[in-house]
Amino acid sequence: MQTSGNGDGARRELGSVDLGDPRRTARLLKLCGRLSEMPESALNQAWGEWAETKAAYRFFHNEKVEGRKILAAHQANTFARARPHRTMLALQDTSYLVYTSHRQTTGLGKLSFKKGKRVKKIHSPGLLMQSGLAVTTDGLPPGLLEQKIFARESVAQDQTKHRNVLPIEEKESSRWLAALKNSKPVRGNTPLVTVCDREADIDELFQLSAALAAPVLVRATYDRPLNKRSMYAEKDIMKL
Repeated sequence: MQTSGNGDGARRELGSVDLGDPRRTARLLKLCGRLSEMPESALNQAWGEWAETKAAYRFFHNEKVEGRKILAAHQANTFARARPHRTMLALQDTSYLVYTSHRQTTGLGKLSFKKGKRVKKIHSPGLLMQSGLAVTTDGLPPGLLEQKIFARESVAQDQTKHRNVLPIEEKESSRWLAALKNSKPVRGNTPLVTVCDREADIDELFQLSAALAAPVLVRATYDRPLNKRSMYAEKDIMKL
């Protein structure tokens, strides 16, 4: 989304958002217009004035500001930009937002578990962000199809061996299925091919793909046999 200095781009993209109060929508447009000009800056650097910085923080802490409504407005414009194209790609991936130095921050999950020579356990607090980005076959990104930020739940080490028997809805990997479902509005006359890395190589995703008639392209986790008729077969096996 390109935004001019007066916020016209933000108004075109998010002007339809209803946050329950016109002042909240106006603050949203002002925030997006300013931050799009300085996307790598902290809030206080982007605004330069403490009064405006505090207003931005109040906006983010306001429980009446629903992120899903903001995303829905952008999604509608993304779908409109995508439909004229013959084929669209939906690039799915997970980003890890690490907040190791934010010791006072609450609500974070554990992103990694590492062991070293000097430190027995290292827990990296942070959040996971699952995104689905629409991209044309020429490499042009019309926008986001889906995005969800969540904290990873803590699981005791003695419970990890039982996670394989859980239904897919209770597994963290269900995020791949959710993103595929939520990309549905762009489909229709525009073929949408979801592209994922090997973490999405799960049977439930392929089943959902067939049920929705939504093709997926997934990098395989391992080179599995395709024509193995017996678990003990060793000859004439065709690999993926």
